[in-house]
Amino acid sequence: MPRRLLRLAFCLSPFALANVAVAQAPFCFVEHVTQVGRDVELHFVPENGLFVRIGKVAQGVAPTDRIYQQLGSQMHRVFPDKAQPESAISQLILSDGDEASVGGEPHSSCTIRLANEGKVFGVMMKATVSMDGIPPQVTSQFLPLRKRESATQ
Repeated sequence: MPRRLLRLAFCLSPFALANVAVAQAPFCFVEHVTQVGRDVELHFVPENGLFVRIGKVAQGVAPTDRIYQQLGSQMHRVFPDKAQPESAISQLILSDGDEASVGGEPHSSCTIRLANEGKVFGVMMKATVSMDGIPPQVTSQFLPLRKRESATQ
């Protein structure tokens, strides 16, 4: 009987609940990635309030960073000196040496960088989830490129 209670306690623990919540949504809100020349186009699931900042790796926040906000299914470029976001953009591009910082839910964040896993090209995503009273949980996942579908299909 104690083993059964121990399993139940683990299933109801905040760690288990956080893992279940993460497993139900795409990792880091990324639906898929496609190649554009030497760069990668990021495609996010529709999520109001999702913010993406693209800057140089290990640079920290800089005035040259590109900032985007997702409104419905469209991503909009945000400029610090303008009250409203720009009209929707057609591509959100991540280049070599760039890092995308993604934030949506309170107390969670994600970074995305170009990466290779063996001979496969894609992005490495690193998510950090913080909940009050619990040490931050860090998880990484590699997402390979999705091949572009031809116009004849």
